[in-house]
Amino acid sequence: MNLLTIAILPTFVIFFIVIKNAKAAREPFKKIAKVFGISVGSTIIAMILELLGEALEKAVFKSMGLPINTVLYVLIETMLVVALVEEGCKYFSFKLMIFHDRAFDNTYDGLIYGAAAALGFATFENILYVLGGGIGTGILRAVLSVPLHACTGIFMGYYFGISKYKKYNDIQQDKNPQRKAYVISVVIHALYDFFLMANEAENAPEWFPVVTVIGVIVIMIIVYVLMILTIRKGKREDQPIYNRYYYEHLNGAYQDMRGTTSDKEEGVPVGAMSAGLPQQPYGQPMVQPQRPPMGAMQQPYPNNMPMNGMQNHGRPVQPMHNGYQAPQRPQGYGYSPIGQNPAPMNRQQPVGQPMQQPSPAKYCGECGAKLENAERICPICGSRTDV
Repeated sequence: MNLLTIAILPTFVIFFIVIKNAKAAREPFKKIAKVFGISVGSTIIAMILELLGEALEKAVFKSMGLPINTVLYVLIETMLVVALVEEGCKYFSFKLMIFHDRAFDNTYDGLIYGAAAALGFATFENILYVLGGGIGTGILRAVLSVPLHACTGIFMGYYFGISKYKKYNDIQQDKNPQRKAYVISVVIHALYDFFLMANEAENAPEWFPVVTVIGVIVIMIIVYVLMILTIRKGKREDQPIYNRYYYEHLNGAYQDMRGTTSDKEEGVPVGAMSAGLPQQPYGQPMVQPQRPPMGAMQQPYPNNMPMNGMQNHGRPVQPMHNGYQAPQRPQGYGYSPIGQNPAPMNRQQPVGQPMQQPSPAKYCGECGAKLENAERICPICGSRTDV
């Protein structure tokens, strides 16, 4: 029981720190548990892939006539087999399970789910090592290996949050920063494992143990500093992902303010904002239109400004009623609020024919995107709509 406690205690401490720094609403426990459980299962997949990778590396070295168990062999093994596979399991657990999930609605949520993905992997691995190595192994891994896994997961999760913010707000610059974070995580993990394992190499010089000890200390200082700075920065720059731009432009087809839908707005490239709001860099608050003081006369919006209520974390906010009077649109304007099919207001029907009613719109249950009648897979988040 003591060994099991030592094995899982670091996970709870680190995850408590990550959750404690969240400013937005708490994440669903089922979602966190799901990511954690999938990550635990990915540990078995990682073990199988590492065995296959080591067998392939030995075969390549033997075919080239190179000796095995040298410093070069250990470096390639840690870089291209161990670190690449283990960090890849965390990366794809996050990417496939939670990136498009509607619960991932704030950038800081990436740190939470990234920590869950990393700590699920680290906890199961830690249990196996501690049960086989005893209390000493558990204490060393509590301050070395578990924080290393948590740091890389949190680091990638932070950039997953930025990546989703850019995706759902149509910011084209550096759209996939999590890929760079994955490469950096692989390098840090590989250097840590190399310094731990290189002493066992047959051609390691006598002074090499001193270098490896210093290397491990330096890597762990980087790990702790990087983890603390990432949590602080993620908390400070926390942004809602599904904001005004998402609800006005990505809720189905692009909808302009004249009541038509198409893949391109008149004179504006696809994805540009027609509401007059510039694209905001990550970490800066979205520009919000100014409302008049309560009771003051309302000035009409320009024709390219939407009249629907602003959105907050996926929930519509009702406009003010005291002193607020929306301007009258000209007949036939065809304006349609978000979530409704735009249709002309003065279309004439032939005499004797019943009025044709537009078919009700169909929306994705996960992200709210408008779907065509025949679509069963959401083009925005990839969720099935017929289940």
